[in-house]
Amino acid sequence: MSQKPSLVQSAQSVPGALTPDSYRWGPGSIESPLAWMWLANLLYPDHFNFDIRSEITEWYPKIYGHTPTPEQIDAILELEINGTSANYGAMAAG
Repeated sequence: MSQKPSLVQSAQSVPGALTPDSYRWGPGSIESPLAWMWLANLLYPDHFNFDIRSEITEWYPKIYGHTPTPEQIDAILELEINGTSANYGAMAAG
């Protein structure tokens, strides 16, 4: 009689599956605070109102040594794709 593989052994055979050694949402990064502000704005617009464009403009020179243009911020926020999504309009320029 063969023994069934453990859950961890099964998960390790599936690409991208969670294992005890993996991260739930991926490792944190230097941009994580921006991501949390972005997410808070989207999910709880009545409670949070981060000016994400200003935050990106402030943080990126410190992180990358470059101040992004408004067009680059649009690309970072993927406005072309997400612009019509709920609560995304507040992230558009002007």
